Amino acid sequence: MVVNVDKCATLVFSYRPYTGPPVSYDGHPIADVSEFKYLGTLLTRSLHMEEAARQCVSSMMKAWRIVVWDAKARGVATMPHVMLCLVQTYVLPRALFGCQLWGPDMVAKGDAYTSQSQKVLLRLYRYILGVRRNVVSANVLDEVGAESLQHYWFKACVNFWS
Repeated sequence: MVVNVDKCATLVFSYRPYTGPPVSYDGHPIADVSEFKYLGTLLTRSLHMEEAARQCVSSMMKAWRIVVWDAKARGVATMPHVMLCLVQTYVLPRALFGCQLWGPDMVAKGDAYTSQSQKVLLRLYRYILGVRRNVVSANVLDEVGAESLQHYWFKACVNFWS
């Protein structure tokens, strides 16, 4: 097998600086990095998964802009049932991408409505339903037939790690 050492990197997970010997392959040193993007998820030395979880928010908003643009072009932007279906088809998966890696950290926190991703998704649901921002989150999720993101993250982690 041929290994391109220039495309390789090592990332040591530790709160303290790595002081061990440099990693090499066939006598060629492999670069040591402080952060690494793996399958779209940003991993850092200290394993602060909140940063990886926050990254999905911009991806969710990009998907939302595409959904709105496409819905307006097709004349369905004023149909709540269609918009909800589009959000659950195109935006929700963006909130779940890579959650098998960072999800356990977010699920362990225990509060289902405090993550930035959940706040964004609830804001989109409220906008589509045409309700005020102070409507209880659980009621909004019940109305659209969805669960909290924490539920989906937990389910994805269980399926992945078991």
